[in-house]
Amino acid sequence: MLLNILCLFKTKNSTKDLESCDELLNAKESTETSQVEVTNSSALQTSKRLIMLLATCCLGLFIAACLVVMMITVRDDFLSNYEQFSCHQEDQECLGLLCPKGMNWNEEKEECRQPPGWECCSDVQHQRFCFLPETSLDYWALCPLTVKIAGVSQLRKEMCRPGFVWVPRLSRCWRQR
Repeated sequence: MLLNILCLFKTKNSTKDLESCDELLNAKESTETSQVEVTNSSALQTSKRLIMLLATCCLGLFIAACLVVMMITVRDDFLSNYEQFSCHQEDQECLGLLCPKGMNWNEEKEECRQPPGWECCSDVQHQRFCFLPETSLDYWALCPLTVKIAGVSQLRKEMCRPGFVWVPRLSRCWRQR
């Protein structure tokens, strides 16, 4: 705009001066147009990146939700073959079935407790038990490393004894129906 006004004042009705002003204006307009195109292109690339990032995050959240639902379904299906049971205080044989070998039943909290200083793990047959590390001859023979690593999975069955499954969230054994 300012360039148009300058050109009008500079020219004295000379066609040569008017032609040079027109060329100058056209060059200025093409420079502005190319700058706008570059800016639009940059903004378009930025918005494409944001859309891709948002889509990736949504996909990740969807997959995580599906995995959580699948784990809950499989775990609940697994426990459907077992039932919680109770025992009378006098029935020592039944009370012994509430906890894995080496753990003690806490009547007050209705859960199995690991004695202080004892270690608990699963053997090769996935049976949970507790022992005093100082008295055991070979810790790694009792609790193989592969079984300890496998304990990370929430879907793996950990048994108290044959026919009884360990339920960690309740800290007690359930019996098979």
